[in-house]
Amino acid sequence: MKEYPNVKIQIRSVSQANQNLSEIPELIDWAHLIYLNNIQSGALANTILNLNSGGRLHGKTIVAEPLPYFCYPIIRLTNINNTEFVDINGTPLTDQQIQQIYTAISYSPNSLQVLAGFQQRYPRLYSLLQIRKYWTAEMACTENRMQQLLYMLATAFPGLGFQYKEPVPGTLYGIYRDRKLYTNLTEYTQLHLKPGRPTVGIVAWMSTTWEKGDLELYDSLIREFEKQGASVMVLFGQGNPTQGNHILNGIKEYFIDNETNKSRVDGIIHFTWLLGGETSRAAIDELLNRYGILVFEPITSYMDIDTWEISEGGDWSTATTMALKETQGQIVPIIIATQQNIICPNTGLLMSLTKPVDERIAKFIETVKNWINLRYLPNTEKKAALIYYNYPPGKQNIAGADSLNGLESILTIINLLKENGYNVTGIPENVDELINLLMTKGRTIATWAPGELGKLAEDATLYPVERFMEWYSKLPEITRKQMEEGPFGYIECIAKKIIATENRTSSFIDTANTLIDHWYKAMLSTIDEMGSMLTSEKISDAKNLVERTHEILQGLLVNSGSLTELQIIKNQFIALQIPGLCGWGAPPGNMMVVEKNGTKYFVIPGIRLGNIFLGPQPQRGYTDPGMLYHSTIVPPNYQYLAFYAYLQTEFSADAVIHLGRHGTYEWLPGKDVALSGADYPDICIWTMPSIYIYTMDGVGEVLHAKRRGLAVSISHLTQPFALTALNDDLLALKTLTERYMTSTDDSQKIQLLEMIKESARKLNLDTFIDLNASGAEIADKIHDYIIELESTATPLGLHVFGKDWTREQVTSLVTTMAKKISSIALGSNNFTTPAMVIEGMPANLTDIIGKFYDNMGLNEIINYLQNSTGGTLPKQKFKASRTSTDTSMMLKQVRPENVKCYLEP
Repeated sequence: MKEYPNVKIQIRSVSQANQNLSEIPELIDWAHLIYLNNIQSGALANTILNLNSGGRLHGKTIVAEPLPYFCYPIIRLTNINNTEFVDINGTPLTDQQIQQIYTAISYSPNSLQVLAGFQQRYPRLYSLLQIRKYWTAEMACTENRMQQLLYMLATAFPGLGFQYKEPVPGTLYGIYRDRKLYTNLTEYTQLHLKPGRPTVGIVAWMSTTWEKGDLELYDSLIREFEKQGASVMVLFGQGNPTQGNHILNGIKEYFIDNETNKSRVDGIIHFTWLLGGETSRAAIDELLNRYGILVFEPITSYMDIDTWEISEGGDWSTATTMALKETQGQIVPIIIATQQNIICPNTGLLMSLTKPVDERIAKFIETVKNWINLRYLPNTEKKAALIYYNYPPGKQNIAGADSLNGLESILTIINLLKENGYNVTGIPENVDELINLLMTKGRTIATWAPGELGKLAEDATLYPVERFMEWYSKLPEITRKQMEEGPFGYIECIAKKIIATENRTSSFIDTANTLIDHWYKAMLSTIDEMGSMLTSEKISDAKNLVERTHEILQGLLVNSGSLTELQIIKNQFIALQIPGLCGWGAPPGNMMVVEKNGTKYFVIPGIRLGNIFLGPQPQRGYTDPGMLYHSTIVPPNYQYLAFYAYLQTEFSADAVIHLGRHGTYEWLPGKDVALSGADYPDICIWTMPSIYIYTMDGVGEVLHAKRRGLAVSISHLTQPFALTALNDDLLALKTLTERYMTSTDDSQKIQLLEMIKESARKLNLDTFIDLNASGAEIADKIHDYIIELESTATPLGLHVFGKDWTREQVTSLVTTMAKKISSIALGSNNFTTPAMVIEGMPANLTDIIGKFYDNMGLNEIINYLQNSTGGTLPKQKFKASRTSTDTSMMLKQVRPENVKCYLEP
């Protein structure tokens, strides 16, 4: 506003105004023109409306615009140029009509045409709608926003000489570089793209970047990608979570080469809520699939840097959007930026700017580059680590995983890699040979078996402690303190951070309080969990020290705690020498460490099969391997870190595969999401592409692998199931109970009851069924027990990864589901099973499944069922009319290929 120096402007965001409502009356009194945008019902709206009721808005020119929030009393305050909410005939507009006007403008692909039509239809809204014209999707740009302000000033104060321009079409999308927006791809290519390099596309909304001037993050990404040998195209486009057509058009124009029908980018990093928004998602998903474009999911936190660093839960406001993004196949959720709030000295506006976290950006970009490199690296050169589990240690638990035959799966995977050109040598011929190899070279050794460790060291890989220390010394100080001094070393670093932080916002204090409280509770619960290996005196001392520490930490938040006293308590706690809970001491510790010729080594169990490393994930615990399996407070031991350090620096894995649900690295201490470089899952996987083979029914737990372990999950089938088959004795007993319940002959019932009791005792049912009860009660309870047992599903062995179920296994599972699941409604809250419905047809379930296997189409099956039933199912059997179309919907669910699609997407 240099041309109008006498115009003074004050701006407040809605959230800023809500936090300082007492300021609003003063601002209202000071202003001549008041512009209200996107105010929803609540305290701020009530404050403004109360001021209006008191006459404080009298004589002010007011413009109030909605979207996405409609607070109609606020909108109706608009009075610029005698605005009235009436139609051309003077009939007042309803709230619903106002909403329809603004919704139509916002969501129409021809918003300017729609807006002009409304101006003709509602002439008393002309000026208000003209203001909206300046920031439609076609017109949104900084130049038009300035002209919007001038238009409002000229309209409100026509005699003061304000000059404005009509809105002009803005740039709907373009490629950003060095504070310039390119719309010509040829020009950008000649200036900034280097042939022969992998290329990454970055996508963000225009409004939150270019128009806002918030560009530092994108400058950092461009610099770091080019530093690491990649070219970059940053696409800014107009849009919102719903509308994504401009983003789609930009992707088609810049990222796809239509002449060669190839993608110009190897991956897309996007900062929109969902790539393409709701309107263009399907089209963009099709492009991603057609051209094989990876989509990466960086996190920009709404926390400031200090709050994020001490947060235990990461940033859950960001985590809530992850599920939707994951449905689009977005991977590698690494935080790369936080927020910095500043106050504009001229307007008083609180501005939130995105601030890069340089260390996280470097990790994210290297991870992206490593994923893309897998596309170009020949299979003969790729190195992969296949990690299995040996928990608890021992032969019987080698390669154990939920629902998965680990040993058979290992053989399947390494043979598949061999078939696809990977350098795989020395493949075992069978499971027995594989077990012998793993027992010789690839098993974990518990601390109570030092002799076994010596034997293993003769065949396993030895990783020099000296080389590990080079890697370890680069870890953050807080990590090294936690490793050496345990949870007390960690909390001491947090205490120092609290003291050193000058700008302790309310969010920072709340986050610190949460962390301290969680640390305190986790310490007490861990002490209880380890109670079996501690004396009662040591338990009491440990808990007392934790209690005192909790008080000191709370005092630090109000500047009254003593760091010196905390350090004294820390030393007292470490002196208790509780393994893990008091840290692991100076590296390398004593787990899986041997010394040869004066040199110390970590023993890294595993087998080299050419370029494939096959090894067990290190044990998490100490004396009890399972004690710390899910501990969020005790750090992993040194050998655990050494194992992953070896994969990173010595073996140089191009990818890491974890076999089955589930391991432990994704459960190690650290933030829940948006991890830092000090969090153990991040340290272990670092920038290695992570692939996690996971059972399809592990929907909840696999999120840890994805969000904390940065893994791409590949689901596998569960084991097939069948209904439990009763043995002869149980079948006979079931028959006796049914005869008893249907008999009307008292003397026969007495005989049957004695036979039932005799059989029940023989089967030991009398241990939980009272045989002294009445005959009816005994027969009823035994019959219910047998029916429940009969309907129990029994697994038919473990699934082998990469192998389909047989037709018999699919039939068995579908039959089991059809008999167990009451999913077909009969009305009046009555339901029946698919199996019972099919019993009323000439065809049985096995025959119907067979027709699907014989490639009979769904419509043909429907016709077949309709013909076999005459159009309806027997009313007398099911108490309700059921058409065969209803049944066909059930059959669609159990079709073998649909079962496979559901179980193994």
